[in-house]
This record gives sequence, C-alpha cells and structure tokens, in this order.
Amino acid sequence: MDKIWRVRANKVDFEGFSKQLGVSPYLVRIMANRGLTTVEAMRHFLDADPLSLHDPAQLPDAIQAVLLLSEALKSGQKIRILGDYDIDGVCSVTILYRALCGLAREGTVDWQVPHRIEDGFGLNPKIIEKAHEDGVDLLITCDNGIAAGAEVQMARDLGITVVVTDHHEVPQDGGSLGHANAVVDPKRADNAYPFTGICGAVVAWKLMQVLYDHAEGHSSRELWPLIEFAAIATVGDVMDLMDENRTIVQLGLMRIRENHGSQYLGLQALMEACELAPEIFSSYHIGFILGPTLNAGGRLETAEKSVRLFISEDTEEAENLSEELHELNTKRKQMTEAAVQKAVEQIGPPADLTADSDRVLVVYLPDCHESVAGIVAGRIRETYYRPTFVITKAKEGLKGSGRSIPGYDMFHSMEQVGSYLTKFGGHEMAAGLSLTEENLEPFRRAINEACTLTEDLLREKVWIDIPMPASFVTASFVSELALLEPLGKGNESPTLAEKNLRILRISRMGKERQFLRLEVISENGFRYSIPYFGDANAMQDDAIRACGEEAWNRATMGQENAIRLQIIYTPAFNTFRGETQITYRLKHYQFVKKS
Repeated sequence: MDKIWRVRANKVDFEGFSKQLGVSPYLVRIMANRGLTTVEAMRHFLDADPLSLHDPAQLPDAIQAVLLLSEALKSGQKIRILGDYDIDGVCSVTILYRALCGLAREGTVDWQVPHRIEDGFGLNPKIIEKAHEDGVDLLITCDNGIAAGAEVQMARDLGITVVVTDHHEVPQDGGSLGHANAVVDPKRADNAYPFTGICGAVVAWKLMQVLYDHAEGHSSRELWPLIEFAAIATVGDVMDLMDENRTIVQLGLMRIRENHGSQYLGLQALMEACELAPEIFSSYHIGFILGPTLNAGGRLETAEKSVRLFISEDTEEAENLSEELHELNTKRKQMTEAAVQKAVEQIGPPADLTADSDRVLVVYLPDCHESVAGIVAGRIRETYYRPTFVITKAKEGLKGSGRSIPGYDMFHSMEQVGSYLTKFGGHEMAAGLSLTEENLEPFRRAINEACTLTEDLLREKVWIDIPMPASFVTASFVSELALLEPLGKGNESPTLAEKNLRILRISRMGKERQFLRLEVISENGFRYSIPYFGDANAMQDDAIRACGEEAWNRATMGQENAIRLQIIYTPAFNTFRGETQITYRLKHYQFVKKS
C-alpha cells in the first residue's frame, strides 16, 4: 500500500530567526519541524554547551543513594552492580564499575549481567540468592530494577541494601518503590529532574557525578571521559536526541573525534574492529554498526564479553574481545537475514495484502533464535507496515517479540487477549510474550479480532521537511546540514522532496548487480543520478506495477519511457578518488505513469 506523503508546516519567523542565528532560512525551517519554536531553543539545539546539562542532584533519591554508597565505600562493604544485556545495560555497568572502583577498596566492587535466555531481564531470585551467598552488602541495579518489587524485597529480607537506578516506567503497583533503599529513576511521579527521556547509562553517570562531588578530594570532573559511554548508550537505546540527550551525544562524539579515538582500550578496539574512523565517528555509526556489534554478545552468548571489553585495561584482551563480538555480529546478521526471508515467504509479497488480510501479523518461526525475534519483527513491520509478532520455539513453550506502528498500542492489545498468554510485557510500540503452542493460532485470531486499526492507520505517514528540487541544493546548504548532527530518533535526517522527474535510464550496479542507479531529469532540465541501495527487485516490481513492463524495459535501455518519479531524499557529500560531489540519498519513492 502506498505511503502517505505530507509536508511539515510548522511556522516561525524564518527570515528573522535566520538573521539572528546566522544560518539559512531552510535550516530554521528544519529546526522548526523538530518542534523548536524560539531563537533560544534553536541556539541551544545548535550549541554543544556542557553548562546546559541538568543538575544531577535533582534526580529523585540521588542524595539518598549517594549517602548509602558513600557509607558502603567508606566501610569497605562488598558492592555488586547488576546490569542488563543490551547496549544501555552494558554502558551503565561500565560507568558504575569504573566510577565506583575509583573510590572503593580493591576487590570490593564487582558486576553481573543476566543471561538473556537463562535469566531473562533484570533481577530474579537466583541472582539475589547468589549475591547473598557471595556476601554482597549493597546491590546497585542499572537499566533495570524499577519493576522488581518482590525481588528487591527478597534482597532486603536477606540483609542486602538495594539501590535501584533505572529509566523505565514505574509499574502501576509501584514496582520497587517502597521496597528498595533508594530508587533513582526520572520516571517517578515525584520526579523533579527537568528531562525524563534519559537512558539508564545517563542516570548512572549522573548519579556517579553526585557521588564524586560528595567524596572528599574528588570532583565530578573526573568522570567527564565517561560521557563517551553515556553518548553511545543514548543512541544505541534509541532515545530522543533532544534536550540534554542531544548535548550528551554531541559532546561524547566530539570528544572521540577531537582525541582521534577513545582513551578506553575496549571502545577503541571495537571501533577498529568495525573499521570506524574516529575523525568521522557519528551517531549513524553507533546506531547501525558499533551498537549492533556490542549487542551481539548479549543476543547470541552473554553480554559479559561486552562489559569485559569496556572495562579492559589490557590491549590484547580488548582486541580479542572486539574481534569475537564482530564475528558474533556477523553470525547474528546471517541469522536475521535467514529469518526475515522465511517470514516474508510465509506472509507473501506486501502488494498481496488486502483488506481481508490480518492487520496484525503473527509469524511463527520455530527455528529462529529468540534473541533476534525482535529484530526480525522490526524488519517485517517496516516491510509491511503492520504490527508484527515473531514467535519462536523456546525451552518451554513458545516465546516472541512484537513491534508496532503508530496508532496501535501493542501492550494494551495484549492485555485484551491475555488469557491466551502465559506471560507478556512491554509498552505501546514493543512487547515480549510467552505462550503455549496450542494457543498460537487462537492468539493470532484473537489479536486480530480485537484490532481496531483503520485502513488510514495502516498507511505509513512520511513527512517532508522542505519540497526542494535537487537543482536548488548547494554545497553550502549541504555543509550547513551538518549542524543538525547528531541525527537519530527525535531528530531524523532532513527530508527534501521533488516530483515529476523523468527517467532517462535505470541500470544495475554493485558486485552482484543488487542495486540500482537512476538517471533522471527534472522539470527545469537539471540532470542527476540517484543511487538506490535498497531492494532492487522490489523497486522494479513497484515500477512495473505502476507504469507497466514495457516502460521499465525501455528505461533500462535508456529509451523514452512512460515512467515518472517523485522522491524524498537527503543530500550529502560523497568523496571518491579525491573528488567531493553532492549525492542524493533516496529515502522514499513513488512511480507514476505518464498521463
């Protein structure tokens, strides 16, 4: 089904703001489309100012947590950090471990991350019992713990002091509030911290700043280098890159670029294993290369590899661990591609979906590794633009992950059919679930019967920042777009659009001829080339469906044809053999037959 293209029309004084900020009216318009409505907000957005970061002492229970940690450190108590197996959990553990070891007696601080399959998420009784057996006096969680009320109370009953640091929503029953000795979470109802959208690693970093300012002879300035891990976690955990998140990522990336790499052996080794040049290291590289590699350990084996990498002080160990993670990520990508292919074969082509098709896709892939089910569900959701559950066979029964679309509350929908599930959790856009094999088909029917998605909601909305022909794009404008970095959730790459393009030629490219190059000419006679690195066969099918096979064949031979094209794109620089040119990154396209 065709996407709905819409132009953002947020209004401010484009010319006036442009003069005050010293940027083009186009950049002002893009910032306005990100919800920035004042010159002050835009100036803050553009400037990476450390002084704009919020006071960490405003985090709820921050002072109480620091008093507990200070007493434990002073008396040489045994402290254990409990993290999570994803990138945010790994970076959170790294920050807490490095910071606490800087104040603690040798050997009194250790860490643990749960095994995704054996332990599941966060605290469980087995982890609590192990801590008690090991003589742990204080347990500090990071990126988890807010929902673990019973587990926290179990630890307290065993004489363990519990400090929870988390960034997830507080459950309706209050979770660990009222059970833990301190709960540092900006999602608390009594929170006074100005920005609640920070990740677990930022919560951990901020708490350690308060601790160091409280410690005699120390200062939070000592922890400034750890902003690198806070930045990586913010991007990797897909937080909105607005407010102080944007500043943290700006400053973290700037530190790595200006220092020609990281001072931390593990992070530097991982960048080298991923062939990432520090001088151009960006949020894109975190989100699509470094982050997935770091997550691969927790998906296929254990996140302990990733934590050991980031706390390593041995060059050889760091290099070996980073290579192992790189190899695991290659394996993870292969597993994901195979599972996605099986899912597509099971569902059929997107064009074959009709009004009578399931509006919620429930795909059963028994041989799919459960750790990649969420990635596969996300890929299927993107392809078909429908809420998607990918179900796999687990040790006991079936397990699955879901990814949703705007307008469909996945968690609420699962609540409606909860009788078919043995366990479920999540939020509006993502979820996890367990069920018995005999309930799989009843669950599929029930979740679809309960679905109220309309045809309009099943059409993806694509937003355009500025309708702008490619001929209007100048080198200075492309250079100016770099001011919008870092890009990511909440601050997506800017989108321009052009319509009524005539196709001059379509040709295959790539080692396996798997990509396409479109030579086009605009209404004003501007000729340019558009590389397409998506699914070439799917684009060919779309063109033939809209304009006919004859038109496609003529286009591939460079002959006059009936294909007309409209595109949404982002301009960028591309340097090849020492020559820098403007290139046009195709984000969305629509084929229209010449009338």
